[in-house]
Amino acid sequence: AAAAKAQPSTLPAPRPAGDAAARAQSLIPKATPKAPRSTSITAKARTGSAKPRPAKNGVLPSPRKRTSVDGAPPKPRRKRKERKKVLNCTLCRYALIRELAAEFNFVIEDDDDVEKFGFNMIWADTVLPLQKLARLANWQRFNHFPSMHLLCRKGHLGLTLGRMRRAFPDDYSFFPRTWALRSERSQFAKHFSQQSSSRKTYIMKPNAGCQGKGIILTRDPLGAVEDGENYVVQEYMSKPLLIDGKKFDLRVYVLVTSVRHLSIMVFHDGLVRICADAYQKPTDSNLSNTCIHLTNYAVNKHSENFVFNQDAANSAVGNKRDFRFLNEWLESQGHDVAGFWAGIDD
Repeated sequence: AAAAKAQPSTLPAPRPAGDAAARAQSLIPKATPKAPRSTSITAKARTGSAKPRPAKNGVLPSPRKRTSVDGAPPKPRRKRKERKKVLNCTLCRYALIRELAAEFNFVIEDDDDVEKFGFNMIWADTVLPLQKLARLANWQRFNHFPSMHLLCRKGHLGLTLGRMRRAFPDDYSFFPRTWALRSERSQFAKHFSQQSSSRKTYIMKPNAGCQGKGIILTRDPLGAVEDGENYVVQEYMSKPLLIDGKKFDLRVYVLVTSVRHLSIMVFHDGLVRICADAYQKPTDSNLSNTCIHLTNYAVNKHSENFVFNQDAANSAVGNKRDFRFLNEWLESQGHDVAGFWAGIDD
């Protein structure tokens, strides 16, 4: 404080009292006049202030070309380098996947070392271990969902559908009653013992089977096979809808792209698989005739009555037909086609 008193003051001297309004006006900075705005094409292109030109006779004028500041033509814009899409097919044995990948400009990678994880998508015939799935980045995809066996194996599927039916009986009444003998043998034995008639027919399917292999029709499911724990048992539907007097089923193709945010797309076309032989109600004499009761193509193609369609334009011929034929047939039989497909979608 003493040093401050010793030094001469650098503050301006107080102004004498006078007109306060004049002093306040003198403190406002004076505005400098602006230069007139350029109306040249270059300035308008640079500042974006050009007004749109009016249309003549309802026709809009063509846009003006871009110009640089000095009037020279602008440099061409660099094209963004397209990133390559890599599909790893090391664990896939189907050539069709490689053909489709080439059509969609994928770079096919057949490196045996999957551990590099440099692909955008990996296509495999089986599910990868969870340890490898956990390493996938957000931009990488795999053609199987984890734990898909809960839907693809018949035993797990039967258990899952059974739980859903018990929780939502009205919504899950579209399939016959099913038992997985590995975990529901006692429940089925109780149900079987309570049947008033032993003439009821059941169909047994291997848990991991395909193409109709190992499927049997029987009236004694508990004693029909030795390895019953590997089978599922269903009540056989003895009064199915028939086409030309033959049993049939539908192969509907569905694409599920996400289960976290459930996204399901149903393809508009598919297969109608028709049995080779005319349907008959199950009896002791025809239970072993698979071409009457099973619609699998792998089973019926060996029958002498199976008809192969050689004309793709005619979908009403043969034992494999498409949904165009099905829709026409349903309509001709007086069925509600839209309601039919709405029920399948639901």
